Amino acid sequence: MQAHIWTILESLDKKSRTARCYGLFMSALILLNAAAAVAGTNGRLELRYGQILLWFEYVSVFVFCVEYLLRAWSCTADTRYCGRFGRIRYLVSALAVIDLLAIAPFFLSFAAFDLRTLRLVRLVRIGRLVRLRGYRTALDAIRTVILAQRQELILCVVLFLMLTLISGSAIYYCENPVQPEKFPDVPSSLSWAIGTLTASASADAQPVTPAGRACGWIISILGILMFALPTGIVSAGFMDYAKNSRTAEERHCPHCGKPIVHEGD
Repeated sequence: MQAHIWTILESLDKKSRTARCYGLFMSALILLNAAAAVAGTNGRLELRYGQILLWFEYVSVFVFCVEYLLRAWSCTADTRYCGRFGRIRYLVSALAVIDLLAIAPFFLSFAAFDLRTLRLVRLVRIGRLVRLRGYRTALDAIRTVILAQRQELILCVVLFLMLTLISGSAIYYCENPVQPEKFPDVPSSLSWAIGTLTASASADAQPVTPAGRACGWIISILGILMFALPTGIVSAGFMDYAKNSRTAEERHCPHCGKPIVHEGD
């Protein structure tokens, strides 16, 4: 029974009509929950359909709780979670934590006394979209790419920090003599430098000296280049991942999934 339920919950049997119907039902329920979370932030919609949204939330949380308990009970059928502490390993896994976070906002809302906080907690239900079918493949791809390119990404972070420090110091020495209230010290100038590098600088603090304006232009251009660098690294990593995935699929039988052995291998 555990193995059968786990197979359905994980959609391991592609030929099973029950598994397909379950996957479609959960996907639709998650999408409707996200739509309900967004609609609940609108005062007129909440006033008109608040009772319907509330009962829909009750039913959805009940379904998600039952699914979470079934997963926790049947996970030992998987070889990854078998053994003495297999169920604990599953409960602390990233995917199980995501499932728990999908239902936690409902129970946290009872402890929220501020209506604004209550709405914010309800909006977190959009996180249930992460549980859509296929999210595991996407998460595996992202994790694999980041781990493969971690050295280059760490270098980009170090370069960004160095550029921020140099930019903040440069704008401080250019603007402090004429705008001491807006650029009083290097730490305050670092805030302006980060805003300029991320294209979110405040209009209240703008350089007025020729040297400061030139510095601002250079910093803006360098900011564009800095964000383009990790984007290219991650894109190249995803291209390599896709290429390796296609190669691995070509080496396995599309029907049984076993490796294809050619004559002479």
